[in-house]
Amino acid sequence: MTLTTGTTRSGRRPLRTLFALGAVSAMLLTACGGEDDKDTGPDLSKADQSLRDLLPADVIEAGELQIASDIPYPPYEFYDTDGKTLLGVDPELAEKMGELLGIDFVFNVVAFDTMIPAMEAGKFDIAMTGMADTVERQKKVDFVDYMSNGGSFLVMADGDVKPTELAGLCGTTVGAQSGTVITQVLKQNAGACPAAAALEIKEFTQQDDIISALRSGRLDVAVIPSGSAAYLVKTTGDEFEVTLTVPGGPLGISVPKGNDELVEALRATLQKLMDDGTYEEVLDKYGLMEDNSWPKAEVNAGTE
Repeated sequence: MTLTTGTTRSGRRPLRTLFALGAVSAMLLTACGGEDDKDTGPDLSKADQSLRDLLPADVIEAGELQIASDIPYPPYEFYDTDGKTLLGVDPELAEKMGELLGIDFVFNVVAFDTMIPAMEAGKFDIAMTGMADTVERQKKVDFVDYMSNGGSFLVMADGDVKPTELAGLCGTTVGAQSGTVITQVLKQNAGACPAAAALEIKEFTQQDDIISALRSGRLDVAVIPSGSAAYLVKTTGDEFEVTLTVPGGPLGISVPKGNDELVEALRATLQKLMDDGTYEEVLDKYGLMEDNSWPKAEVNAGTE
């Protein structure tokens, strides 16, 4: 899975062709060309026709879905050490889904807080990036839920600040990602801190920037999704420590309203991956099966 500039083929939907030009994209399941390197379309050798029949006609014609994704956002999506190869839970699940549906999944780098407006404007077909399914977001998009996530307090293991409750954030500087449920919760609780021990919240566009700020001492605490925190602790030795994890609700692939056929196709495909063991294999690889799995693929399960 190599990160490349987005490409188009004849038959692409004109609107999405315009927006795809110049986008930095990771092509998953790119079909092998012939001797003249012509694009022959998606590989259908592993497609499940019963699932493929659920897809809208325009998606089958296009042969691909344009995906908005918050890259890098480990362990959901991130680059390998070469800075090009796309890894993570979402790309690997998308690869397996693409095989069953007989289409390409094209990952585009998009700031998290711009994803829903961009989808509403027709720039992308779906967002796949560990987005929390909330009642407020359901007003604009439908969710195909496939994981769960909470929030964690991530601190430097050798640091002095180690809060174990929300009230313990008073008097500290915390970092969180713009447009997320975590940031909303922090802002709602900031008012409970006394003036002499105010909570300072710094918002960042990318999670990597939050971690860099924590490392450099510009933050006392990084409040990030629990899956990301667990992955960082696992992969960085004794550098970080999690002092609190709050359970959360479902995460889902988000799809603009009015695309019921696509929603059902994605839901049924994810369910097949859950049933055949592929889902567990992928989540286990990134340490997410035990605490961040979801029991079944369902639509709009978020209730808060």
